[in-house]
Amino acid sequence: FTLSPRIGSAANGVRCHLFFGGGGADGALDRRTGVRGGWRVAAVRSGSAQSADGGNTGASATVGFAGALRELEPAFARSERIFGPVLALDTTGSLGSVALGFTDGDSAVTGEVVETFEPSNRHSRSLLPAIRRAMERAKLGGGELALVAATRGPGSFTGLRIGLATALGFALATRVRAAGVSSLDAAAWADAAVDGAALRRLVVVDALRRELFGSLYDGVGPETLVEGPFRLLPAHAVRWARQHRARRICGPAVRRYQDVIAAGGSGVEIRDDRRPLAPAALRLGLEAARRGEFTLEPLYLRDPDIHGETGRSDTL
Repeated sequence: FTLSPRIGSAANGVRCHLFFGGGGADGALDRRTGVRGGWRVAAVRSGSAQSADGGNTGASATVGFAGALRELEPAFARSERIFGPVLALDTTGSLGSVALGFTDGDSAVTGEVVETFEPSNRHSRSLLPAIRRAMERAKLGGGELALVAATRGPGSFTGLRIGLATALGFALATRVRAAGVSSLDAAAWADAAVDGAALRRLVVVDALRRELFGSLYDGVGPETLVEGPFRLLPAHAVRWARQHRARRICGPAVRRYQDVIAAGGSGVEIRDDRRPLAPAALRLGLEAARRGEFTLEPLYLRDPDIHGETGRSDTL
């Protein structure tokens, strides 16, 4: 399957093997999403592109990326226990990761394999090789998967689209379900897995523009969310955490902004924990599937940058 962004010329399109690629420049620019034209889905057969129902993609209407994901989430998805291999992807930050584990229908995950890659602006070239390495280590083929999970943001605008389109491609090609999870939920889970499961923590991811995306949690999992997601300046993070009785600030953005965060005051633990989020996404994806939640719609929190002062996208 091909999920094709019609952005500029073919040379400017973001490519991810058979899952999505560049398109024409005939579409109008959507100032809200920064997308020219939209996204279309096609099955590639004998060198010609056809729509999933057999029609010609050139005649099909284009829709926004989020709309395409909503429309193409497998109709056969139902809430039930998941048995077998689960693949999880995270491309929302500077450290990309893939996790592959096995579940017997309960919450336990066994035989987990984790691959990481960086930096974020090379996710389109690094993700599929990382998936291939994980599958080879686990001695599995794509047709054996029971579920695909992916972080759906907030985070890198380009990175999360690459991860979600890849997850959707696997789901459509292999007819397995796909579940999206919040990158903030995943970061909270990853921190709690080390210690302080019941700790109140402010979790932050990099929002670029010298800002943070944050959420406040009282424990592990989306059900423990107290407030968020929201935007926050790094210099205000400690003050905000103290006002809301958080005992720890953690998450992927801490490493980049640690000095600025620490200069904002004391009284809150600041944990630099740049660890892969895919293992957390795997477990949260399983929980979402058991609740019957199978959305892959991206969580952006704000409009993307189209061009910054340098003439290049600030979100790439």
